[in-house]
Amino acid sequence: NNPQTLIQGLEYLKSEMDKCNIKIEIIISDDGSDLSEPIDKIAQDYFCKYIKLEMNLGKGGAINQGLSLVTTQKVLYTDSDIPYYFEHLIDFSKKLDTDSIIAGERYTIKENNQKISFTRRNLGILFNKFCSIFLGLKDVDNQCGIKGIRKDICLTLFNNLTVTRYAFDAEILFRARKLGINIKSV
Repeated sequence: NNPQTLIQGLEYLKSEMDKCNIKIEIIISDDGSDLSEPIDKIAQDYFCKYIKLEMNLGKGGAINQGLSLVTTQKVLYTDSDIPYYFEHLIDFSKKLDTDSIIAGERYTIKENNQKISFTRRNLGILFNKFCSIFLGLKDVDNQCGIKGIRKDICLTLFNNLTVTRYAFDAEILFRARKLGINIKSV
């Protein structure tokens, strides 16, 4: 993503954190972009932790590497444009007090000024149907871009991840189901 998008997302988070007097650990995992200098500076300006990957590993690989910097017991991840409202992040964090994994539902969570093309929306629906049938993920939107996972479980699920790109969420949720870990959709 471009640096301006990241700045807008961080400005939004900073503004909302200031309003609520809440501190959140933010980790920027740069997935092998050629923009490391501007992103490193942005991370410093917004008091974020920053990890630069030498090569593109996909979103799952980037999150996996970013986990090495996490010091909190709750991990929430989303895209750098922060396409969800701050209230969703707070809600997910609270739910992780009692649940192990929180998965968003794209069609019930109101996104923050996000427009999804007809093609992208329908491909997502098709992929979810595929995962529902073949992976047993019937009650979870595995492609929603916001998830919350307790850190101990997150480390287990991301360990030896085989799919690090588009479908990594499906693998994470499938692994969780196989381990008997409850997944709550919101």
